[in-house]
Amino acid sequence: MSDGMTGVARARVPERATISVDGVLTFLLLLAMAHLVFVLAIGINQPLLDQHHFRQSQTAISVYWILQGGPWFAYETPVIGHPWAIPFEFPLYQLIVAAVAKLGVPLNAAGRIVSIAFLVATLWPLAILGRDLRLGRTTWLATSILFLCAPVHVYWARTFMIETTALFFSALWLAAIVRLLVRRDLRWFAVALLAGTGACLAKSTTFPAFGFVGAVATAALLGQAWWRGAPLLRLLPFAAMILTATLVPVGIGLWWVAYSDRIKEANLIGRSLTSAALAGWNWGNWQQRTSASLWLTTVRLRVLPDVLGLLVLPGLVVLGACLASWRRLAFAGVAATAFLLPFLLFTNLHIVHNYYQVANAVFLIAALGIAIGVVAEGPTRPLAVVLVAVLATAQLAFFHKAFAPHVTEDFSNNKLLRIAQLARDATKPDEAILVINSDWAGTIPYHAERRALVLPPWTPAPIVARLLSAPQSAFGPAPLAGVVACGEVAAAYGAMREPLQRLIDGLTPLQTFGDCRYLSFSR
Repeated sequence: MSDGMTGVARARVPERATISVDGVLTFLLLLAMAHLVFVLAIGINQPLLDQHHFRQSQTAISVYWILQGGPWFAYETPVIGHPWAIPFEFPLYQLIVAAVAKLGVPLNAAGRIVSIAFLVATLWPLAILGRDLRLGRTTWLATSILFLCAPVHVYWARTFMIETTALFFSALWLAAIVRLLVRRDLRWFAVALLAGTGACLAKSTTFPAFGFVGAVATAALLGQAWWRGAPLLRLLPFAAMILTATLVPVGIGLWWVAYSDRIKEANLIGRSLTSAALAGWNWGNWQQRTSASLWLTTVRLRVLPDVLGLLVLPGLVVLGACLASWRRLAFAGVAATAFLLPFLLFTNLHIVHNYYQVANAVFLIAALGIAIGVVAEGPTRPLAVVLVAVLATAQLAFFHKAFAPHVTEDFSNNKLLRIAQLARDATKPDEAILVINSDWAGTIPYHAERRALVLPPWTPAPIVARLLSAPQSAFGPAPLAGVVACGEVAAAYGAMREPLQRLIDGLTPLQTFGDCRYLSFSR
């Protein structure tokens, strides 16, 4: 089945050319890795105040409280009051980061190291796919270089985020089912089960595009084997294993969503954060799916440069090389479809968040790597090196233009960091704080190392009224020590704006930084 299911002979090129081109590409891959490590190193202990610090600090504060002895599964994310647990994804990444931090690595550094390690580790399943689909080493090298140089990967892999963890396990699941089909090695069934479960638990929105590619690969490989004469009864067990390795992880993922929703229901504000409550936010609407906001503003003007860098159009033109090989054109077509699919599934999330493309950028990059592999199969083989070098340079140039300033930014006088530090110094570890004018971000409570209620502007008015009449009721056993507020109470609080402002005006300011104040209930 190994050759029968793929039916592809290896492309024959002169051995000297193979050594030369692949040798240069290997060197470029090492340079890409070195650049990745450099970017990690220069900002490894930076506070979590760069892009999407809302999401970074939300993940980090969960790890912090796990390290303080909090529960693992109903883990605390103490940003919207008591009960503190409002779990979203299964804490796979969080527990790994906690284990690294237990070794003495500073928490911010541990989160970044784990994230970037999973990005680099994704090269392994990509290598498995390249070998089993007979795409050639040059294709894998080209794909790997562009994968590690993509601005969206270089930047977000050095943040405190779960994205690369979900990417790794999703890619490993895909590689495992392809290897199971091609080599009939049953050990890979177990790998597929574990990897698929890890993918669905780490971040469920990453898996569907890989599931699509897996379905196409399964149909193509089994269909090809049947067409070549393999008995149907011989193929059915493999189809059953692939189905099992898909449905079991998805089922476990759905169980986790149901479990986490039950935990959130215990928190009055958390009830607004269940999967049902956020369905519209996650999926978007049909108007968005056909809008210029998605296809022009998001995909064309933001996503494509974040993936391909400064040379978007030339990069897309290179894809045309696949027209010289029907087989590679089919592979690239499936990859390109998988790249676009998440925009249609989780439309709003991709419009709002520029880190969500960590989940699907790999498919566009793989299509480009496949096209470069076509160039490398004939007398134009040396051109493959030129294409990779030029495209990777364009990627890194865009990264250093658009993203690098965030990596090197000095946050020492950032008002959120400073007021968080002042609040930490003014409170005890077992006390809690109320934060106003910060949506429900974990930024201030994480850097303050305190549990908190970061009051969202969309909090139902009765809950706000209850908070104003009995502030301690929202904090359970943790004594409410004070309030952090930056500026005047925002108009987004609606009818509750004036009562909240009166609360702030009636408190004693103990610490200030800029327009941010830490206020005490004591006079």
